[in-house]
Amino acid sequence: MEAPDTLHLLLIEDSPDDRVDVRRMLLQGSERRIRFSEATSGAEALRMLAESERVPDCILLDFNLPDMDAIEILGHLRAGGELTLCPVVVLTGSTNSGSAVLPAGAQDYLSKRWASPEILVRAIENARERYALAVERKRAADLLRVSEEFSRTVLQSSPDCVKVIDRSGRIISLNEPGRCLLELDDPSVMVGREWASFWPEGSVHEVRAAVEGALKGELIRFRQYSPTFKGTAKWWDVQVSPVLRADGSIDTVVAVSRDITESKRVEMHLAEISQRKDEFLAMLAHELRNPLAPLLTGMEVILASPGDTERVNRIAGMMKRQIDQMSHLIDDLLDVSRINSGKIELQMSPVFLDAVLKQSVEATHPLVERSRHQLTVRNDVPELMLTGDHHRLAQVISNLLTNAAKYTPDGGKIELTATTDADGMLNISVKDNGKGIAPEHQVRIFDLFDQGASGPKDGLGIGLTLVKSLVSMHGGSIAVRSEGEGKGSEFIVKLPILTGGAAVEEEKPPLPKEEPSFKRVLVADDGKATADILGMFFEMEGMSCRVVYDGGEAVEEARRFKPDLLCFDIGMPVLNGYEAARRVREILPDAYLVALSGWGAEEDRRKSELAGFDEHLVKPVGPDELRHLLRRAFRASQEG
Repeated sequence: MEAPDTLHLLLIEDSPDDRVDVRRMLLQGSERRIRFSEATSGAEALRMLAESERVPDCILLDFNLPDMDAIEILGHLRAGGELTLCPVVVLTGSTNSGSAVLPAGAQDYLSKRWASPEILVRAIENARERYALAVERKRAADLLRVSEEFSRTVLQSSPDCVKVIDRSGRIISLNEPGRCLLELDDPSVMVGREWASFWPEGSVHEVRAAVEGALKGELIRFRQYSPTFKGTAKWWDVQVSPVLRADGSIDTVVAVSRDITESKRVEMHLAEISQRKDEFLAMLAHELRNPLAPLLTGMEVILASPGDTERVNRIAGMMKRQIDQMSHLIDDLLDVSRINSGKIELQMSPVFLDAVLKQSVEATHPLVERSRHQLTVRNDVPELMLTGDHHRLAQVISNLLTNAAKYTPDGGKIELTATTDADGMLNISVKDNGKGIAPEHQVRIFDLFDQGASGPKDGLGIGLTLVKSLVSMHGGSIAVRSEGEGKGSEFIVKLPILTGGAAVEEEKPPLPKEEPSFKRVLVADDGKATADILGMFFEMEGMSCRVVYDGGEAVEEARRFKPDLLCFDIGMPVLNGYEAARRVREILPDAYLVALSGWGAEEDRRKSELAGFDEHLVKPVGPDELRHLLRRAFRASQEG
């Protein structure tokens, strides 16, 4: 078995004498065990190498062989690669020919005339050392090449804009996605120039500081605005990272710029919405407080003047107007919420335009008169009929007239015009000579909570949002025109016209006041004032009414009093309205149960139905709505 330190040498030499001399010198000059293989021609040597299971530790190659020279054999040993199969020392009779073998792949050459045991052994050891170093250099070069190729692949496959930057801050390379993101036709425009020079003037310092920080080994990140080469506005999230060399030094940095324009736009939009929401909440508080002051003062005056009928009536009228204002405000809020959640259903039927316009004008007449406005109405199509919800269409036009009255100085002019166009559309225009609308505000005038740059004189900025939604639900559109602030404004509503011979349903006369079928009513609400005033209303309508203030008491009173109609709040102590209704339904299966709650979402209504309520009304509930409730309940009892 061969010793571990045995040196295996392949001697390729056609001269028997030279083979003997080489063997003798190596055995004399080396302390290691040596195993020799010999070949007398290039072909024989190549065959031996191909058939051998082990590569020699070194090859001693004669320059001139019968079939080929050393240069040719070295070419076969390299097989197209950078290195030969193993270290090679060429033995030559001429130094001139010997120098040519190094570029061909040999590690050393030695003149036969100058060979000695020591020199030959040293040549073999040197060749092996040089070969080992060459192998290590090749491995490192291969790794570097793979690493560079990997880096190039990563940079090119990244969807972001990636730039490699040198110590002077100049761009070395730019990936293809980056070229596209920057809308750059020729990437050579950027290569060789300072990266900071492509940023807006206000960002240059930050960009240069980022490169300097990365060259010190820091990871720098910043967000900044910069347009593309074609002027497209873009926001970038930029990360600048150092590229460490094997020795730990830093010669280059990588800047990765991610296009965050869309997310930045969303962020800015949300910030704007948040600001407008805050403004809206402040305005809501203001609008709700406004009617409260005269209501409180009026109440004090009424209490102090019990015998002054004229004064009490005058104050009561004022208080009703203030309550109507608050009710209108709350109704608008609820309408917007219902439309956004898809809970409003239009009651579509053929309606006369003229009737809608007259109702809208009548609804806004007090405000127009109070402001001494000159309102002119021109209806070019008085017999026109369209399909729509009469109440909602009137709400649209009255809201536009109300807006015109609010934003027009006292004594101004308002024009309401109805015409048709060649496209078969109805055009309703509300035009005023009031404060007008700035061009930049016209873009978002219909957005929820929008109140303009200075805020409205009155209102919450939800009226136009509601108008646009209702118009869209009718298959129409709305637009605004204004030459700017102080130059008035015009709102144009376009609606499709009803075609065909459908008849207009005659408006049903109001229901006469029914003799109530209910003799006994039970009201349960932990809000004492609300419960008591409801009790007073039902007694005023001619019914006997009991009032309690929690759910447990409601069940007991229902058992004793046996009411026909029960109105329960939901959020009561002891038993909530749902549980109280379930228990009462077991006691009085034929009674009419009504939920009165401040919550009116679909889930709340579903819970009420499951608990056994016949209806779910959302507070506040006015007298007219309560009277309609009594009529519905009466019909239900008759049908049942």
